[in-house]
Amino acid sequence: MIVSLMKKKFVDELHWIEEKEMLDLVAIAQSSPGPIAVNGAIVVGYKLAGLTGVLCSVIATVIPPFVILSAILV
Repeated sequence: MIVSLMKKKFVDELHWIEEKEMLDLVAIAQSSPGPIAVNGAIVVGYKLAGLTGVLCSVIATVIPPFVILSAILV
């Protein structure tokens, strides 16, 4: 499900990457250990902005669920 959302946003709406590139990036993200959303964000972030893109995409992917879960537990 996350892959289709990423495709819709990055390929169809924003035109940041081509569809073929998206398929390659998803294959890389799925072959790496860890959540597909974080891995996909890392690969797309690196493709678009290098190391800065990786850091921004990881923070943007990890912080919201962390904050929500922390708020629920408190």
